[in-house]
Amino acid sequence: MFCYVMSDLDACIRSTWHYHQLRIAGLMRLLAIDEQPLVIQVNRTHRLRLAFSHGFGLLNSAQATGALEHDGIAFAPAVLEPKRLSTSPAVVKSSDLQGWLSAGAISAGATVWSVREFVQQMAYVEGLTHAGHARTEAARDLLTARKSQIRLSNLGEPILDLLKQIGRVTHNGLTPLFQLAQRPRQEEGWRYPTFTYEEAAT
Repeated sequence: MFCYVMSDLDACIRSTWHYHQLRIAGLMRLLAIDEQPLVIQVNRTHRLRLAFSHGFGLLNSAQATGALEHDGIAFAPAVLEPKRLSTSPAVVKSSDLQGWLSAGAISAGATVWSVREFVQQMAYVEGLTHAGHARTEAARDLLTARKSQIRLSNLGEPILDLLKQIGRVTHNGLTPLFQLAQRPRQEEGWRYPTFTYEEAAT
């Protein structure tokens, strides 16, 4: 399951379909956020010291630059993917899984959401895992920001882009474990499939 989810995550990151990009949240939940996430189950055997290279993220709302504002809610996604920070390597850090999930991902209203909290919002409120309700003011602010982006006909591009960044940082950090988990099957001459989703019509 871990290997198939990793392959699916890579395909969803590369896909131009918004549906696949949104699915990153559900795959992240399976890999790293569930009560018994797949990465923890698989790493009990291999005991790798996993490292996730990422931008520092948002430390507080006052540091959120370039904020967008719609329907009275200001929001600013962090830049988390290191390749987008190549001009400032000093702002890239390496974290373990819990440190990565705790990094600031997006500022919405007066709240800064961690990677974990943002993924959970997308999975549990936006309906990627199940259709839930925004139960707090912070959750309602983030949902308002997302809906306003959809209404502007770009389908929430900044938020989808943030999901793709989170997916890529996670996939890169888990790749050494992914390679080890595949090895027994590879030695038998069998490989896990590489998924490719058809590109959306333009």
